[in-house]
This record gives sequence, structure tokens and C-alpha cells, in this order.
Amino acid sequence: MKRFFHWLSPPAFDDKRKTLTAGYLHSIVLTLVGIGLLIGLINAWHGFAGTFWRVLGASLFMALVYALNRRGHVTAASYLLLGISIILITLELITDEGIHDRAIVLYPLSIVVASLLLQRKGVILMTIAVILSILLVVLGEMYGLFPEIRDNLLRHGTHLADAVLLSLLILIGAVITSMLSKSLLDMLNETRRNEAALAQANQFLVHQAELLRSSEMRWRSLIETAPNMILSLGRDGTILFNNKLRYQDRLVGKKVFDFIPAEQAEVAQQIIDRVFDTGERAYYEGIIRFDGDRWHSVSVGPVRDVNGQVISLTVVASDIDEYRKVVESLNASQELIQQRAAQLAVLNQIGREVSKLSDLQTTLKSILAQVRSVLPLDVFYVALLDSSKMALTFPILYDSGKLWDEPAMPIPPGSWLESVVRSRQPALINRTQEEMQQAQPATMLGDRTKKSASILIAPLLAGEKLIGIVSAQSYTLNHYTQEHLDLLTGVSYPTAIAIENARLYEALQVELEERRRIEWEVRQLNVELEQRVVERTAELQNANQELEAFTYSISHDLRAPLRTIDGYAHILSEDLRNELGEDARLYLQRIHEGVDRMSHLIDDLLLFSRTSRQPLNVKRITSAELSQMVREVVALVQASEPGRSVDWRIMDLPGCQADASLLRQVFVNLIENAFKYTRQQKQAWVMVSGEPHDNGNVYCVRDNGVGFDMKYATKLFGVFQRLHLPEEYEGTGVGLAIVQRIIQRHGGKVWAESQAGQGAAFFFTLSRDG
Repeated sequence: MKRFFHWLSPPAFDDKRKTLTAGYLHSIVLTLVGIGLLIGLINAWHGFAGTFWRVLGASLFMALVYALNRRGHVTAASYLLLGISIILITLELITDEGIHDRAIVLYPLSIVVASLLLQRKGVILMTIAVILSILLVVLGEMYGLFPEIRDNLLRHGTHLADAVLLSLLILIGAVITSMLSKSLLDMLNETRRNEAALAQANQFLVHQAELLRSSEMRWRSLIETAPNMILSLGRDGTILFNNKLRYQDRLVGKKVFDFIPAEQAEVAQQIIDRVFDTGERAYYEGIIRFDGDRWHSVSVGPVRDVNGQVISLTVVASDIDEYRKVVESLNASQELIQQRAAQLAVLNQIGREVSKLSDLQTTLKSILAQVRSVLPLDVFYVALLDSSKMALTFPILYDSGKLWDEPAMPIPPGSWLESVVRSRQPALINRTQEEMQQAQPATMLGDRTKKSASILIAPLLAGEKLIGIVSAQSYTLNHYTQEHLDLLTGVSYPTAIAIENARLYEALQVELEERRRIEWEVRQLNVELEQRVVERTAELQNANQELEAFTYSISHDLRAPLRTIDGYAHILSEDLRNELGEDARLYLQRIHEGVDRMSHLIDDLLLFSRTSRQPLNVKRITSAELSQMVREVVALVQASEPGRSVDWRIMDLPGCQADASLLRQVFVNLIENAFKYTRQQKQAWVMVSGEPHDNGNVYCVRDNGVGFDMKYATKLFGVFQRLHLPEEYEGTGVGLAIVQRIIQRHGGKVWAESQAGQGAAFFFTLSRDG
């Protein structure tokens, strides 16, 4: 049922124009179907069944129009409806009385419907279709094309003028209908726009009303919770409004003059009149008795009506009673603050003076000048304490406008000086005339013709240590107060620091002088040392030259006898081969082997000597260059015994900083050793590896040869040190000593790790590739 009612409801689309046209079409289709079915049923009741079937067939076309309309094809549905309607009207005319039939009025109705459903182009097309239909009917009547209306033609008579007249009427009606339709549509669109604007304006007004209500609530809350008193006054001073609920009964309706002292009421009235007359804001300070006599700061402003006339006043009264008390208190202490500010400035200046490194007299004179600017005095002195003798010395003493040289003096027993020294507390003494007359000359300093009436004394404390006292004195009676004593006490701290700094400064000067003397002596020693280095270098150069000469001599002198021995032994073995016995041939073979070992020993000794004296040509060796160097050494060693099978394991080696020729000799010696001592292994292997470690690289040559006992590890790197017999493994015992010497010259170290029968590993370090 719900679906049925949905199909009966007009369709809706996003386009309002399309929705309106679809609504018109929807209503027309339902109306035509309903009327047609009703007429058909009535005619069928009276025995005219043909009409019912024609209406039913037309309804099928209407159903198609209805479906197209609901699917959104509104224009196509409109053309289909109007076309079917014109065809049905024309059929009705040609089957009945022609243009004299009452159904002729349906043509203009079709034009009206077309103006509702179609645009101007569609209306023109429908008008043309109607005119053509009329011409068809008229021509059919005139020439007897339709037998059904032949009798009617005889009775009424039909002429071509009838067609022209009807076409003109239809055309005029179409134009008028189109104009009326356009006018109605324009009015409808204008009405819609007005309705939309009205709805928008109404929505805006509702929103503004909400904003006004919200604003009113906020302002009301703000006014009611404001800390100030807000009043509304009339011209005569009547209080019309008050924002404090607790004062409503006391204030509203009363005169504002009731809460103002009588002497201020006239001024208040003048302010009210002036604001009403000029409309300008006014300000006033005075006592208002809302809660006792309290000072208020009052702002009086106008409230205007729509014509700009002042109708009332807004008064904002701020309680400033506490503020005035604070201001009065501040004013009362302003002079004291200025005095203290000056005193602090003096103390600050004294602190800066103290921070400067200078001698004691300069610092104390600067302090005297600063103290005189804030403290009235006639006498000022600083006295340093010698605690072992309980005596005072005076690095500065000012009296009567000049500086005095005062000799050291012991502290008088029972005096104020002794009291301050023992208690370490400042003292204020305002002496009477009698006390001044009784003053002992022993306590007088500077100008002894005058006696001080007012005296300030403060201890000089450097941490916990008492180093002396400072005193300011005046010849005027009762001249000093506790504030003056506090000031002098404040001065005493930086003064004590100044004295300590001066002492440190003087000690520093002595130390600097001693350091300069020592530096001079060091420079002299450096000169002497440089001379000794030059002399020692010359001696070393001479020694190296002598060593080279000795090495050459040894090499030449030892090789010559060896060549002679080897030559004669060779002659004997060749010329007397058949005459010599087996033992003799064995002896000659041993002579050959001894000569060969001696020759190798001489070569190794010469190489060892050169590695100690050869200048280092250290350069950057990359990882690729180092790996290539090791592969070349391995190929050289393997070529000495090409028949041996050894698994060479050459890992990635990090680059380093080294002399390339000497580093090559290190790898030659270590790899030859590994190759030699793995000779007895069926599956021998030798591995060369390296890795970064700390600030350098560690390289390792490891094998699975015979190894050695670690208790003999310290002997490995000595010259001629061997752990195996020459008959077992050839060698001179110099190779590892050469390795150690080369690595030490590069600033590295070399060591070995092994277990007997389980191979050996030789490690050395070099600087990392920069």
C-alpha cells in the first residue's frame, strides 16, 4: 500500500523547474486517465463499448507518459502526452462532425497545456501540429476523404476559410497563452525568490534575536559580577539602577547626594549638570558612603536615546581607598627609599671597585670617596688587626679633610675598639659632653686637637676571620643613627674582601715575578737543551755513518771468506768426487749448508740494520691496496714450493697509515713463517685478517701449524731466538725481530698467541686510514 501511494505522489528532482513541470504533468496524466476511464465506463453502461476500449488504449499511452515522467524524462513525456492528445482530438473530429464538433475546443486546451509543460520552442511545435491537424480535418471534409463526416458536410457546409479562421484563432490563442504562461512563470519565479529571500531574512532575524538575547545575558552577568559599583542616575541625581543586588533596597530610588559628604554634594551636582548639558564624560574622586567613608574613583558618562539626547547617566565607581592608603604609605617612604637607593648604589660601586685587581691604597681611597657621598663624617679609617700582638695598623686614615699617616698602636684595654674586636659586633656611640671631656688621648687618632662626638665602628670579617675594623666618626653630637651603622656595616663586607683581594694581588705579583724568573731559567735551559740536541744529533749521524760503514765492512769481509770456503768445498766435491769417501762428501755437504745459512744470516742482519735506520715514508694505504699487497706476498711465498697445497684465507683488510715497503716486509716475514710451520699439516691453512680497534687497526696472520708454548712467547721477537731446531725448520731467528722493529717504528705493537700443536696467531697494530 505504501508503494502504491508513493507512485501516486508527484516525483521530485534536484532541479526545481523540472520538479514543477513534472508535478503539472503528473496531475494532468492522472486527471485525463481518471476522466477517460469514467467516460468510458458511462458509455459502456449505455451500450457504447467502443468508447471504453478507445479510452483503455489511450490509458496505455498515458501509462507510458507517467513512467517517463517519474524517471525524469519530463520533456519527452510532455511531447508524448501532447502528441497523443492532438492525435486523439483529430481522430474524434474526423469520425464525428469535423470542425463543427464540440471537441474542437480541445485544441486550444492542448496549447494551454503545452505552455505549462514546454518551453517556447515546444509551444511553437505543438501550435504547428494543431494547425496541421485542423487543415487535415478541413481538407478531409472538403474533399470527402472521411465518409463519417460527409453527411455533416452537406448539412453545415465547410470551406477553406474555416480552416484559416480556426488556425488564426488557434495561433492567436497560442500567442496569448504563451505570453500569459511566461508572465505567470515569471511571477511565480519572482514569488519563489521573494519567498526564499523572506525565509533567509527571517532566519537572519531569528539568529540576530538569539545573539541579542545571548549578548544581553552576557552583559547582564558582566554588570552584575563587575567589581565596581555601576549606577544609572536621573537629572536630579535619583538612582535608577544599581548592579549590586545587596544594595538594591538601599540605593534605588534614593538621591546620590545622600551618600556623598555635604561639602562634596555641590561639586557632584555640577558634574551631573555638565554631563547632561554637554554629553561629555567626566571624572571625580571623593568619599562615597556605600560602606562607610571610603574613597572612590568615579566615571560619569551619558546615556542617549535614538535622537542623541542625553536621557540618563551611567556612573562607574571604583573603590580606591586601599590604593590611596598604599600611595600615602609609598609617599611617606619615598625619601627613605631614595636614601637607600643611594646607599645601594654606593655599595654596588664599592663592590665593583673590590672586583678590580689593584693595590690596597687605591682600593681604600675609592671606598672612602664612595662612603663620604652617603655618610656624613669627619673621620674615617680602616685598621688592620695583628691578632698575635693585639695591635692595629692604619692603611688609611681620613680626618678633617686630609689623609694622615698613623703609626701602629696596641688596642687600648677596655676601649670600644677592644669591645668590637672581641665581640665581632658593630657599635654605635653617641657621646655626651662629659664623656668627650673624659676621653683618653691614647684612643685619639689623626687630629688630636679634636674629639669625636658620634662614632660608628664595624668589624671587618673575611668569612669567619676578623682582619680589622672600619670606623666613621663625626664631631657633631648625636649625629648618627642605627641606619648609619647599618650602612657602615654594609660597607665593611666589601672592604674586608678588598683587603683580602689586595693581599692576594700582592702575593700574586710576587708569584708572577717568581714565575717570570722561572720562565727565564726554563728558556735558558731550552736553549742549552737545543744545543745539546744539535750536538747529539750530529753524534747520532756520525754513529749512523760509522754503523753503515761497519755494516758494509761486515757484509764484505764476511762474504769474502764465505765465498772462498764455498768455492774450495765446491772444487773438492767436483774434482775429487770419486776419490772422497762417504763421510768426506757428507762433510762437504755440511760445509755448503753452513755457508748458505751464514749467508742468509748476514742478509737478515743487514735487513735488520736497514729497518732501524731507513727513513719512514708513511702514507695512506687503502683497503684495496693492502689486500693486493698481501695477495702478491702470498703468490711469492707459494712460488717457493709450488707443489704444496695451502688454503689461503685473505679477509677484507682495513686501510692504514704506513711505509708501504716496510709493511710489505712485515707480511713477507709473517706469511713465510706461517707457510713454513704448516709444512707437516695435511690440510694446511693460513688466514690474514684485520679489523678496527680503538684508535687504530689490528691485523692478524693465523695458521694451523705446529704452534709453540706460550711460556716462550717473550723470546720470539729477539734476534737469533728460535724455538725449533734448524734441522726441523730452516731460518736465522731474525725475521720476527725485524717485524717487531718495523711495527715499533710505526708506533704500534706486536704480539703472538699460540698453543703447542694447535697453530699460532701473530698480531700487530697500525694507525687507521685517515
